[in-house]
Amino acid sequence: MLQSVLLASKVFAIALAIALLIKYICVDLPIPPSSTNALIGVFIPPGVMILLLFWRSKQNLSKNEANTDDSGN
Repeated sequence: MLQSVLLASKVFAIALAIALLIKYICVDLPIPPSSTNALIGVFIPPGVMILLLFWRSKQNLSKNEANTDDSGN
C-alpha cells in the first residue's frame, strides 16, 4: 500500500514539475507553429516511452534468466 502511494506521489510530482516547466519557462521559447513541430510534439513522447519500456523489458528478461540459472545449480 505504501509503495503504491509513493509511486503515485512520485508520478504526480514529476508531472507537476513538467507542467510548471511548460507553463512558465517554455513559453519564452521561439517555436513557430507548424505541422512539423506539431508532429514532433505528438510522436516524440510515445516514442520515448516505447524505448524506455523496451529497455526495461530487456533488463527484466536478463534478470529472470540470471535468476533461473542460479536456482538450477
